[in-house]
Amino acid sequence: MEELLLYFSLKYDGNFDKIFDALKSKETVDKKLRTEMFETFYKSSSAKFTTLVSDNYPAKLKEISCPPFVLYYHGNLSLVDKKSVAVAGSLKPSEYGKKCTELYVSELAKNENVIITGMQKGIATIALKQAMKISDKVIAVLPCGIDNYYPKGNKELYEAMCKNGLVISEYPRKSEVKKDQIVQRLRLVSGISDKVLLTETKTKTKQHEIVNYAFEQSKDVYAIPSDVTDRKLQGNNDLIKMGAIIVTSPKDITDLSDIYIKDLDNSEIDMEM
Repeated sequence: MEELLLYFSLKYDGNFDKIFDALKSKETVDKKLRTEMFETFYKSSSAKFTTLVSDNYPAKLKEISCPPFVLYYHGNLSLVDKKSVAVAGSLKPSEYGKKCTELYVSELAKNENVIITGMQKGIATIALKQAMKISDKVIAVLPCGIDNYYPKGNKELYEAMCKNGLVISEYPRKSEVKKDQIVQRLRLVSGISDKVLLTETKTKTKQHEIVNYAFEQSKDVYAIPSDVTDRKLQGNNDLIKMGAIIVTSPKDITDLSDIYIKDLDNSEIDMEM
């Protein structure tokens, strides 16, 4: 079954819908094509892979909608099993956003949290670079082929993370980025995380898509209050109004669950009607 999933993943460039349709219709395997694709893949790529039926497939991804049939990766796959926080935000952050990202990521990394992002420019790249100053517990989820990198300016970061950290993608080889894949990979960013933190966002931005996935996956979403003097970057304040948990200190993220439990244990509940 693992080889069958790999075959369709390579044939359809990791496209979930096409792989699903091929499996559903019991599409016949072209043995010659399979041999050619497998030989090319193993010769041209150093990436490893795991499948939905493999023993080492991330348990967290099995709980989301549309988990990748094949997950390609470079680095330490065991990082997906550790406690983690996904960090997302503006592609063009303000100085306030940059400082908040560096502060929160530093504290989260020091507390042994794996930092996860989609490796896009702006907040995501800042978060990964800051986390790597402290540990190698970092994960990037690509919207392109596993042997490619995104955006183009992140070549050094990509190479460093392949050696020290983890880079994953549902797309094989050097597949180029497609528009819909940029958003689709956010379901994986949220899916392998325990919590999601947005440090600074614009109003009605694509970065808010990760919040939709997180809520769907029953993940806690945290947002740092926006600078009210910058009208272009009020997205986080909007998210807080929508139900994201407001945080004003990194400790709010690491300690909040414990606080809720203690409050519940210590509360007096009047059961009389």
